[in-house]
Amino acid sequence: MNDQESQQLLEAIHRYFADARPDDDRHNAAISRADRERYGWRFLVLAPAVIVDALRSLVTWQTVRFRDDAAADRELEIMGFQLLWCYRSLIKAGGSDGVIALTMALLAQR
Repeated sequence: MNDQESQQLLEAIHRYFADARPDDDRHNAAISRADRERYGWRFLVLAPAVIVDALRSLVTWQTVRFRDDAAADRELEIMGFQLLWCYRSLIKAGGSDGVIALTMALLAQR
């Protein structure tokens, strides 16, 4: 995968999380179908990097705004939960192939 393809993959994952709905698996499967078919296991395995980046950006934004710690923590918790729930939906949309790809990626890190 070259740099341009990598950038396109990251953009596709960002689009997914921007449009995904934590409570709508069908919608999430539909909006990710073409990208899951195009990028295969990479789409699923690289999605957590986008989650981490989004949470890091929120923490930076909160720090600049000098938010109340409890409110900032709650906001971060809600966003993290929503992103993880959308990721769960993405894994579900991938079916058994998605679970296998994720398991293989995790085992490869040992």
